[in-house]
Amino acid sequence: MLFHTKIRALMWARVVHEECQFLEGDWWP
Repeated sequence: MLFHTKIRALMWARVVHEECQFLEGDWWP
């Protein structure tokens, strides 16, 4: 259970990080 939660957290962190990079690229062309 704990391991699965850790994997989900890592996946969410990766998605958020990629989204932040995309937004930064949009704001700073």
